[in-house]
Amino acid sequence: MKIFKLINIYAVGLVAVMPVFTHAAITIIDNPLKFSTFCGLIVALTQALFVISVAVGTVVIVYAGFLFMTSSGDPAKIKAAKDALFFAILGIIVGLSARGIVAVIYNFFGASLSSCS
Repeated sequence: MKIFKLINIYAVGLVAVMPVFTHAAITIIDNPLKFSTFCGLIVALTQALFVISVAVGTVVIVYAGFLFMTSSGDPAKIKAAKDALFFAILGIIVGLSARGIVAVIYNFFGASLSSCS
């Protein structure tokens, strides 16, 4: 019996707030991302990844050169400089290949990056 009372209370409450839901359903929300397709969003993200990775990679390569110059022959500092240089180059490679990887995935599924907008 309690379950039927709860269902009745819920149904009456739902009918009471129905005009609020109807008004909310009419509200128009503009697209904040300015992309009409998911494909366009992915292309923009890969382009951003490319730009960021090349910029940060270049700065880290300069920093690795600074570490090499100031190492004074200390093996620990030389290893830190080599690691910084390795990961900077790896980051640039990932950034360069980001769009290529996305293109390969799109071609695998039969889509084309040129159709993205």
